[in-house]
Amino acid sequence: MNDEDLRLLYAGMAMMGYLMNGDYSVMEIPNLSVDLADSLIRELNKSNDGIAAIKKRVRKTKSI
Repeated sequence: MNDEDLRLLYAGMAMMGYLMNGDYSVMEIPNLSVDLADSLIRELNKSNDGIAAIKKRVRKTKSI
């Protein structure tokens, strides 16, 4: 998934959140959503850690 795909995904999710919240006019929501998506992409690119949800974890084994 490239940055443009992530940007569209984040903007879509932000748009749904703004629509469900109902605090903004329909004319403001697209710009707010894209701004939020851009800031999320910038933060993601700052760190080299990747997305926390898909980091590899070491599985603990049971001791007998």
